[in-house]
Amino acid sequence: MLGCGTAPLAPALGTDAGAELADGSTTDATPDAEPDATTLAPVARLEQSALASGVPELVVGDAPTFVIDATVTLLLDAAVPDTFDITFAGRAFATCGALDGEFSFTSLESLGDPPVDAELRADRVHLTLRDVGDGLLVLGGAYTPLEPGERCGTATIEQPIPAELRVNVRVRRLGRAAVVFPGCPATSPLRAVGGGRIGPVVVDAYDEGDEAAYFANVEGLPTTVVLSSDAGAPVTDSTLSFIDVPEGATRMTIAPAIGPPVEVEVVTPNAIDGADVRVELGGVAGSPVLVEDGASFVDVGWGRVSNRLVPTLQDLTIGGVAVCTDPVPGWFELTTSTPDVCVPRTSVPGELGGWLVLSGTDLGLSAELLADGRCELRVAAPALAGGDGLTTSVGAEFANVWQMMDIP
Repeated sequence: MLGCGTAPLAPALGTDAGAELADGSTTDATPDAEPDATTLAPVARLEQSALASGVPELVVGDAPTFVIDATVTLLLDAAVPDTFDITFAGRAFATCGALDGEFSFTSLESLGDPPVDAELRADRVHLTLRDVGDGLLVLGGAYTPLEPGERCGTATIEQPIPAELRVNVRVRRLGRAAVVFPGCPATSPLRAVGGGRIGPVVVDAYDEGDEAAYFANVEGLPTTVVLSSDAGAPVTDSTLSFIDVPEGATRMTIAPAIGPPVEVEVVTPNAIDGADVRVELGGVAGSPVLVEDGASFVDVGWGRVSNRLVPTLQDLTIGGVAVCTDPVPGWFELTTSTPDVCVPRTSVPGELGGWLVLSGTDLGLSAELLADGRCELRVAAPALAGGDGLTTSVGAEFANVWQMMDIP
């Protein structure tokens, strides 16, 4: 997940779109909108292990040699430091097996006019970014086993052997950023419920050639994300991990400074006409057990299963299209007509999902199985579907409840 700060940074080189948005204003914002700008900040200095992106391959012959091919992609931007250090992983997992020794390099050759100035130091390569482009750095050195006789696959390493590290260096400028929400439908606009929450938020980077780019020298992209709506600015947390959707809004825009905006249609809860709710026994270091209406678990022995029947939400939908919003606590309620067998328990939403294995979203509701017998449960969301409500009813027979793991 990308981290963020609050201090604006300069836009990417070669663009002027960020200048208009970095101060929290948008060209298409309505006069009553109060956008909230959050800047995704780069790190001041980052050391990247070259061996982390390349797997040592042992070439066995008359003179065994380790050859490592690695790639590093770096962002060239006015807001990002132009120096970068590549370090050498002391231990690595090679194609021939685990390594306990360490690599060291004593020579450096630049091939193909790399877009960086490279200097080999005692335990690292110091890079200074000059321009966009590609090039190859070839480092020569040795691998020294921790102890003579180290085995790697079928080879035995008795003494230091030659090692070559070939680092393909790619330097790119940021072409655009894209805000995406994993798990949300690929529709435009997205649908979200006012007062709900969208997330997690992921910002993907694309270089000027519109290729997906994963920059090693930044933890967050130096681009501002502006949130605006016709009901004012929503409140976000300090890491922009989630976005709170303002109540009373009908539309919302999530716009990176460089890249297309995400349009959101904000709806009210009563517009939701579908809720896929399942009831399951939460797993304890094991998979949950789906409990369907009419099921019988009389001849079952239990292991790694809790005594909690947990309603889990799979999807909220409008017209069959998923809504990209976490459910608001209080939308759902759980009742039972068999309190001698199972009794409702409440918790903080997500709490049970933190230590039970569940297949969907924990709504903060569950029923504790007290004894063998038939448990009847009803999950209701009275505010949904235009006020008509949505319900899910499950009745099932249970035996050997004493074998289940008791959840306090």
